[in-house]
Amino acid sequence: AILFAWLVVVAAQGSTWYANRITFGPGGFTNYTAAAIRYDLAAIIAVIICLLTNRTRCVNKTMIWLNLLAAVPMTLFLIGIYVATKDLMGGVAATILSLSGVLMLTLSALLGSEKIAGRSWVGTLLCLAGTGVIFLNKTSLTSSHGLTAQGQAVLIMLAATAMYSLAAVILKKKDVSDDAFTSGAVLICAMAILLSTVACFVQPGAVLPQLVDLELQPL
Repeated sequence: AILFAWLVVVAAQGSTWYANRITFGPGGFTNYTAAAIRYDLAAIIAVIICLLTNRTRCVNKTMIWLNLLAAVPMTLFLIGIYVATKDLMGGVAATILSLSGVLMLTLSALLGSEKIAGRSWVGTLLCLAGTGVIFLNKTSLTSSHGLTAQGQAVLIMLAATAMYSLAAVILKKKDVSDDAFTSGAVLICAMAILLSTVACFVQPGAVLPQLVDLELQPL
């Protein structure tokens, strides 16, 4: 069951980069609108499942406040991804995002929330080295005029990764007895509200495209 769940997550995350690129590519949504619609739909599905399975009784005040707190950096993370991947290849963005484990490890050590084994730090250094080799060979970060669009996108992606790591550390504080699906549904709903609010203020009156006009673009 664990292996199957892991394969499902890999398939979903792997296809997300391509789906993102299509939805706000030529003829698609504006980036903030694309992010908001994605989470609005996810929130609707999550709420329906919770109602059908009577999971609403699992909601408690601690769960709500913890997920509301985590929703802020998670929303900033999503915004960063949708802005950065306008100028950054999905593979490079995913490679930078792999640093989230490094940042989570560092934050956990600084906050004293977990005991970190020595081998974890060795893995962290290897991850940093591998990430540097991969994305520096695939991006042009600077020019004679300063940072390139790709360089700016890399900085945005690094900041987004930091926000994701912060949210993950916050969520690790949740009660292990809480229903995982219900907790996730609360987080998704909070993010949907925040992303929709940002989209309305930053890109008001965005025109929704026809799905048939979306063009498939190579990553």
